[in-house]
Amino acid sequence: MTVEPTAPGAGVELVVAADRATIPLHVYGNVGGYRAALLEYLHEPLAVGPHGWRVTDLRVRVTDSGYPSAGPRAAEVRRTTDLVVREAVRRCGTTVCEPVDRFVLETPADDLPAVLALLGRHGAVPEAVQTTGPIAVVTGNLRKAEAGAVRAGLHGAAHGEGLLESATCHYQPVRSTGRRRR
Repeated sequence: MTVEPTAPGAGVELVVAADRATIPLHVYGNVGGYRAALLEYLHEPLAVGPHGWRVTDLRVRVTDSGYPSAGPRAAEVRRTTDLVVREAVRRCGTTVCEPVDRFVLETPADDLPAVLALLGRHGAVPEAVQTTGPIAVVTGNLRKAEAGAVRAGLHGAAHGEGLLESATCHYQPVRSTGRRRR
């Protein structure tokens, strides 16, 4: 088996490129049954990757099965798949990514400078600021790990009148911030 990255959000793709004669069809009935079983077997080795988090967005390619026609039972194929996939993921390396939220923050316009400073301290990336009368609306992206701290600090920065809504929109590679994480 080989593994390679796919586009973010693509999920896990399985390609069976092994010679049909080497696939244990006596266990799975046909190539489709074998493929369906392997997809199920991939859940466990990909649940916790080399860095401790789920491995996502990759293509697993079965290049050779190597089982004799009257060979293994399903449990042996499951064990072998687990070991081979874990080793392939370890060898290819992985990139640890973290969730990033898209946020909308409403605040009194008078408190906008303090709110923007709060966002800056927590690494938020404001993309747009609109002020309509006494209300300012800020939209942008924020690491999910910082959303709680922004919510906690918003009470003071906006004198209890700020509102932050956020939802995960994508993942990005973890970058070093130069400070120790808690």
